[in-house]
Amino acid sequence: MFTSFFVACVWRFTRDRGSRLVRKITRIFLQKFDAPFYNWSCMPVDKRERLFLKFAKTHHWDPLITRTVQYYFNEIVKRRLKDMVSTARTTREQPPWIGETLWGTMCAYWDTEAAQKRSRTYSKARLSDRNGIGPPVHYSGPKSFQEIQDELEEKLGRPVHLGEVFIETHTKSDGSFVNQKSEKIAQAYQQNVRDRLSALEASASAVSDGSSRPPELTLDDYTAIFLESTEKDSRGNPFGLGLGCLKDTLGSANRHHSGSSSSFQALEERLQEAQRKIEEQAAYNEKRDAEIAAREAESSRVTAE
Repeated sequence: MFTSFFVACVWRFTRDRGSRLVRKITRIFLQKFDAPFYNWSCMPVDKRERLFLKFAKTHHWDPLITRTVQYYFNEIVKRRLKDMVSTARTTREQPPWIGETLWGTMCAYWDTEAAQKRSRTYSKARLSDRNGIGPPVHYSGPKSFQEIQDELEEKLGRPVHLGEVFIETHTKSDGSFVNQKSEKIAQAYQQNVRDRLSALEASASAVSDGSSRPPELTLDDYTAIFLESTEKDSRGNPFGLGLGCLKDTLGSANRHHSGSSSSFQALEERLQEAQRKIEEQAAYNEKRDAEIAAREAESSRVTAE
């Protein structure tokens, strides 16, 4: 049961057709953009919790998957916050969700030598040649890799694996790769697939009577081969895969499902407690808002008299 809840949750976040869920979450944090949140790390933990509580008021899920929901919620806020604040900083055009005073504060910070030096350092690292393999680039635009995978499956009429999604998102319209690193990984992946198929064929021919079908790789095989072929960053994240990729989905599901019964029970209790606290906080916030509104109304009445 837990796995089915988990998969349904991941499906909802990673297969967000038309980015409807992303837009809802974006509206939540833009309405509460009341401090200079230059990036995710600048946002206090209690602020992050309040944003999630606001989201929880209008959405419902099983308490078992609260942490999973909050993880994907935070990832979306983190990504959108980074993109939108970066655009505002680069263009210096005040967006409607940043107030006049706050905008002045943020612009003043961006103009400091420390902020500009940090920006130059990040830009240099992002656009560096990286020993001849080029900067990380993809052509998926605002779409998630899962959305690209869905479109490919609909177009081809068959399941699509990670390697195909990677090649689709890292290839230009003329067929060339976006950089040498992407080309290197794609070539390594394709060669590893050929080697694995050759090994399967050799193994099958040794015991075949000549009438059996040629061996095939499963989607899990293709996923494993791609993960072996690509590079990983310092945190172990595969290069070329975005939020909600199949690897993360399967890996997280397996990690949750493979736990012992005692650890599962402890996890369930913690998640139920988290959901209880969310509901209590939501009720408290509603009561507090009502009290504030009542005091303001009373104050207005007294003033009018």
